[in-house]
Amino acid sequence: MLLCIFELTNFSDLHKYADSDNLYIRGFVVHAFPVKQADPDCASRDIIIVNEEKKLMLMTLWNEFEHDEGSKIADMISTAPLIIVLRVKVTTFNILSFTTRYSSGILISPPLPDDLFFKQYDANCLLSPPNEEDIKAISTFQASFSIQKAAWVQGTVKLAYGFTKYWTTTCVNCHKIVNANIDWIIHCPSCKQQSEVELRARIQIIITDPSRSIHCIISGEDAEKMIEFTPLQLKQAQEDFISKASRKIIKGSDVHPNDKVGT
Repeated sequence: MLLCIFELTNFSDLHKYADSDNLYIRGFVVHAFPVKQADPDCASRDIIIVNEEKKLMLMTLWNEFEHDEGSKIADMISTAPLIIVLRVKVTTFNILSFTTRYSSGILISPPLPDDLFFKQYDANCLLSPPNEEDIKAISTFQASFSIQKAAWVQGTVKLAYGFTKYWTTTCVNCHKIVNANIDWIIHCPSCKQQSEVELRARIQIIITDPSRSIHCIISGEDAEKMIEFTPLQLKQAQEDFISKASRKIIKGSDVHPNDKVGT
């Protein structure tokens, strides 16, 4: 049981602490980006944290924090682990985000008393709508993409045609993409568990706002809410199209991805 008392900072108040380096925060890690190796002696990893306000923040783990806590968090990411971060810095380098310092500390899935526990974040649930000032123009987000890894955007959505495969195979446990047949039993490289393989929708969309358009890929439940076909129907449609295309090629006629398939 963790009996220490921490004065935690709300994410909504971070603008008051710009460039401060002695904050205490907590939240669930919902995404871990790959390691960035600037040189043999400098490594970092970005993670995305959501707190009880349902606000997302980016945090950069440097060097030993990336190697130790970052690797452990990445291995646990399918469970959205709770972390408490001590003496973290709020940086204003292009975006408001967190970064570790030499004196920082990270507690991963600490045993908490009831008064410090809040309901576990469900990564499958939609976040509450962002504040208007948090929504960025697509052109602004694209211009800072090498630094800003996550942003809220708003626009109209349409399907991107020419994307020839609208389904993928994933681990049943953690829903990460795996290169396996659906009748296989695998040892998932992400969650490290023995797992069955399932079909999930994976589609490319175009989001457009007054400034620009951006291509995005959505998958799983988010994709399946936007279309009226199941992943199995999408897979069968692709197989039917390939079969139809093969027959037409043999006969010397043309086939287009928008052609209707089936009997």
